[in-house]
Amino acid sequence: MYEREKTLLLTHSCAAGANSLAVRRTADATWLAWPHQNQISLVKLADETVESRAVSGRSEEDGQTVLQVRWCELKNWTYLVAACSNSVDFYNQHASMLLFSFPYTQEGARCFTRGLAAFLGKACVGTSDGSLLVFQSDSGAEGELHLGQRVRMHASAICALAADERHLVSADETGNIVQWAGKGSEVARLRQIDHYGAPCTALTLTELYVVAAYGSGHLRLFNRESGQIRAEATAHARWITGLTHKFTEREANARLVGAGFLRSDGATFGLAAYDQKQLFCYAM
Repeated sequence: MYEREKTLLLTHSCAAGANSLAVRRTADATWLAWPHQNQISLVKLADETVESRAVSGRSEEDGQTVLQVRWCELKNWTYLVAACSNSVDFYNQHASMLLFSFPYTQEGARCFTRGLAAFLGKACVGTSDGSLLVFQSDSGAEGELHLGQRVRMHASAICALAADERHLVSADETGNIVQWAGKGSEVARLRQIDHYGAPCTALTLTELYVVAAYGSGHLRLFNRESGQIRAEATAHARWITGLTHKFTEREANARLVGAGFLRSDGATFGLAAYDQKQLFCYAM
């Protein structure tokens, strides 16, 4: 199956949160991004060359922390979206320019945004109060974005989002999962999958299933059309912080916080670990 291929040295380590590594593959390169304090670290892999740089957040004085980053496509434009402790920030695809920033605050409470996914040409972002923020572009011009919808279906902070062309799924700190679908021009709740007593830390979608990872170490597969559970695996002893498939290996002395395939055929993937300036690469 897979074997350790190499380790890439990075300029900055990765944040401690789950789902911290973002991967974008283009025709000529593979791009990686992850949060580091109030910065976004970027790596470009092209052939045998590695280019890295860091992008500072909006301001070092406002106490902002970047929690997650993801690339999202809206109206033929690709954005690098950052979910932060007090805002949602949209950069151009290589993060050379901040194009749009949406401030997020909760009166009298610690607030943050967490969970990112592109769905039906919109960027969906989770929040600490359980709301889903849906950003869109009506004009199609780069950077002309606005909040098109805000809906709250979670009673606790959202941990993760995942989406494909059919559905969006969101999960929260109590383990509840909400499945969403497009309804007219909006995103509407389709069904809820009840919790199992632990936070749901990561999500992905396959053709038939919603695959959910939990802080208890469980993996559960739910039928996409009914929400009923179809399988459960208990191979992990601690929190699951990212999803991959078809392979098991142990990285000694590493708290893994993100995973992503580096090639579209799944032949290589990378792992990011908290407080380590390395990317662990595996290949078939």
